[in-house]
Amino acid sequence: MTSNVLPKVTFFCPHFCKCDIQQRSVSCPCQYLTVIPKGIPRETRSLDLNKNWLRLLRREDFAEQPLIENLKLSDNFIRHIEPGVFEKLPSLRSLSLSGNHLWLLQNKALTGLRNLTTLDISCNRLMILQDGLFHDLGYLRHLKVGNSNLAYISAWAFKGLYSLEKFSLKSCNLSNVPTRALSQLVNLVQLCIQHVSTSVLSDYSFQGLLQLRVLEIDCWPFLQVLQPNSLQGLSLTSLTITNTRLAAIPSSALRKMLHLQFLNLSHNPLKIINTGAFSYLSNLQQLYLVQSQLSRIERQAFRGLGMLTVLNISCNRLQFFDDQSFQTTDSLKILGVESNPLVCSCNLLWLNQLLQNLNSEHIGTKCYMWTGAQVRMMALNSFLKSWQCKVQKGKTLQQQVARVGHLGWLPYPIPGAKTHHEQQPLAFNENFTGQTAHKRVTSSETTLMKHGFSLWDEKWKQFQTQVPVNTHFDEVRPVSSVVLPAELSSREISQLAANGLKESRAWSPIDFPFDISTIFIATAMGCFTFLGVVLLCFLTLLLWSKSQGQHKQRTEIDYVMPQRRQWGGSGSQEYHFNMKLI
Repeated sequence: MTSNVLPKVTFFCPHFCKCDIQQRSVSCPCQYLTVIPKGIPRETRSLDLNKNWLRLLRREDFAEQPLIENLKLSDNFIRHIEPGVFEKLPSLRSLSLSGNHLWLLQNKALTGLRNLTTLDISCNRLMILQDGLFHDLGYLRHLKVGNSNLAYISAWAFKGLYSLEKFSLKSCNLSNVPTRALSQLVNLVQLCIQHVSTSVLSDYSFQGLLQLRVLEIDCWPFLQVLQPNSLQGLSLTSLTITNTRLAAIPSSALRKMLHLQFLNLSHNPLKIINTGAFSYLSNLQQLYLVQSQLSRIERQAFRGLGMLTVLNISCNRLQFFDDQSFQTTDSLKILGVESNPLVCSCNLLWLNQLLQNLNSEHIGTKCYMWTGAQVRMMALNSFLKSWQCKVQKGKTLQQQVARVGHLGWLPYPIPGAKTHHEQQPLAFNENFTGQTAHKRVTSSETTLMKHGFSLWDEKWKQFQTQVPVNTHFDEVRPVSSVVLPAELSSREISQLAANGLKESRAWSPIDFPFDISTIFIATAMGCFTFLGVVLLCFLTLLLWSKSQGQHKQRTEIDYVMPQRRQWGGSGSQEYHFNMKLI
């Protein structure tokens, strides 16, 4: 009777490394190694040599560890990889070469890695990717290239990557999208491209990527235009275009994105959302427009987004919201409007109710209003309660409000009104005159909301561009009001408006116009000042050189000038002269 006894495997660990016998891993980071250490066990499955001083990979470096599956060589000083280094690692699945000094990868540098699934060659100094570089990597699924000086990708550089699903190309010096090279990635699902120096995304830039579902375009500092067919042929479910110079929603390019579910257009100078800008995206579920310098959202801007569940328009320049902009978003579950300079008004009552219905963090929603001579910020919910903004019985919010130019909607009853007959809608025009104001003030003592005045509007126009989006005030004081007697003359009301404008100029910065004469005078004064300083320095050095800068010494030299000796006469004549040595 014989028994099968497994041989005991010995696993010796180098003294400067940490080993895990069960995982068959050897970790030797931060050991200042200049060569691959000797004595690594043959049974090693994972080898970590990150953050050392390796400079060269030789063919025989991994000849005794054929079972390695995970190899980490990041953050070294590797400049060259000899051809065939990884041929003796047939089981290798993950290879990291990021953070080295590689200038060029030869065609045979990655041969033999037929089972490799993850490759990271980012953060190197690569300038070019040659043809056939990845021809042996038929099972590669995740490739990272970028954070380097990469300026050119050959047309057949990605030939052989038939299984690649995720490709990251970040922080390069490419001038255009490598359309022909990317067309070899027939099974690519996710693509991330950063730092491409082009102002126009040309038509059919991603031609051939039929399986692509996620596209990320980030940090294209010159991108301004997406041509109508730039995304033609793609069936995307997620699209991100951030940190570019897009000044408008690329509606023409998004028109055929019928399967799109996620759209991120944050950090672009969009400024305005036009009516029906996303009308073709019927399946869109998440929309992000954070820090896009938005100052206006037109009515029916989100028309057609019947499946939208998440909308984030925070950190913009929005002062007012129109409830008709959100009428078609019945499926909305999360709404982000934080860090916008909203004007405190009862017009925002519908927004507060919407945030409460969505169970969002509406406590963080703030609005700005006047308190005395300063602008204060307070919670939207607190403002609506303090001003007793509510919907009257038997009337909808739309029936209760009166349109007032671009100030929004001011509902009645008027906060502070004493009798029922005083509860009439306030409708102030943008042109504030004493006559029109006199007609609207009928009671002996009527409290007028300061945000209803055109005078307030003038102050807000000066303030709206100066308040940072994330401004916070340490103190929130009760809202002050202006009490006017009923019988005010036009002159008195005009004087009140003038005093208010002077008050606003006392604290708000003034926007000076462009004046060519001021620039000319300032330039001339600068030139004269410079020439005066140069002349003063020259005179100072000249006087110094004539006085203290010279070392004088006199000496007497006897010099005998040789002459031709004449027959019967003397052959030389002696001269005496003084010389001053400096």
